[in-house]
Amino acid sequence: MEKLVPPWAAALFGEEDANRILEAIVLSLLATENAMLNTHAQAESKHQFAASGARMTNQFDQLEKYIAALEIPSAQIIDGLGVWYKLVIVHNVVLYPYRADKKERVKPGGKWPKKPTQIVKELFAFSPAPSWEALNLDGMESDEKVNLRAALAKLKPAPQLVLIPYVMNLSGLRQAWWGQAALLTESGELDWVGEPASLLLPVRKAKPSQGAEQAAGFDTGDMPEADMTIRPEADRKRDVPPSAERESPDADTVENDEG
Repeated sequence: MEKLVPPWAAALFGEEDANRILEAIVLSLLATENAMLNTHAQAESKHQFAASGARMTNQFDQLEKYIAALEIPSAQIIDGLGVWYKLVIVHNVVLYPYRADKKERVKPGGKWPKKPTQIVKELFAFSPAPSWEALNLDGMESDEKVNLRAALAKLKPAPQLVLIPYVMNLSGLRQAWWGQAALLTESGELDWVGEPASLLLPVRKAKPSQGAEQAAGFDTGDMPEADMTIRPEADRKRDVPPSAERESPDADTVENDEG
């Protein structure tokens, strides 16, 4: 996998390891795509509960698997965080994947997809300083520190943070980036520090994965569906008009800020 490693990544990981880490990240996202699409197909449901869970868990689990396979001596897994996932650290850099959007975009965006959770705020304590002075976390002075949980506070020296935002939906993995950003406000405003996040994939994936090929079809688009239900007997007797209201398309999205 020939990729051009950006200067900031070469500085953090070294040229050779940066290439290997880049490839491991891409492979982990493709494996996450496969798990999500295969789970959705197995679920035999128009809802995305199962697919969302598979994507959220696999984005961390597959990254752990592929980084471990590199056998880089500095790689380690941080557990005991009080959350349902572990963190991958390599060359004293925390790698943190998250879905930036379900819709295609050309940049990862300048905002965290949802309100940052406490652990996300703590992780941003390891990010570089913002490129311009600003109040931190909606009114907190920039020199105030976020209290770190024990598993993070014991990391010495303090690691750096590299974000891995990506776009993924039932058409598969559409785009991915990596880079460093500072968290500016409580609501999730980001400042991509130094240079914009770097592309991990071509503008479009050249060849969809096996899972994407299997899942592609009439049920992968955004066409509206007509819900057909049987009206209860009691409603028919009382001449209660049928309900035409539909769920919001996002009503079945069971996701939190870690994904």
